[in-house]
Amino acid sequence: DKQSMLAVRDLLSREGILAGSSSGTLLSTALRYCREQTVAKRVVTFVCDSGNKYLSKVFDDFWLAEQGLAEHEQHGDLRDLVMRTLRTGDIVSVGPDESLLNAYGRMRRSDVSQLPVLDDGKLVGIVDESDILAHVEGPYDSRWDRFKA
Repeated sequence: DKQSMLAVRDLLSREGILAGSSSGTLLSTALRYCREQTVAKRVVTFVCDSGNKYLSKVFDDFWLAEQGLAEHEQHGDLRDLVMRTLRTGDIVSVGPDESLLNAYGRMRRSDVSQLPVLDDGKLVGIVDESDILAHVEGPYDSRWDRFKA
């Protein structure tokens, strides 16, 4: 719910409280109730969960936009679908000197099966699930510890 997400993000920015989406639902409902009142009342609500599990969702502008829960500029073309660009630093990638473990972590967090290997903004390769499986299944080979162009 858009109101829940906005409320919990507002709670973090105004009060420094990192709460989760359930807390956002409670807070947005309490605020809506308060705004409807004509006579001042005391209202209590709970912060019932932490936002640490939601950093890649509730507190991620791109995720919110992809879910239709945040406003973003519409262009009426392919840019509306491909929001994460290299120019803005939002593309998920690895560097040529990063480990496969880093690549695997980024792939899991971003729910992708392959990553571009970028060196100083230039594409020098790609790593995909088969690279990781080859390293896990095969004998140890130091050349897989780092990506080399």
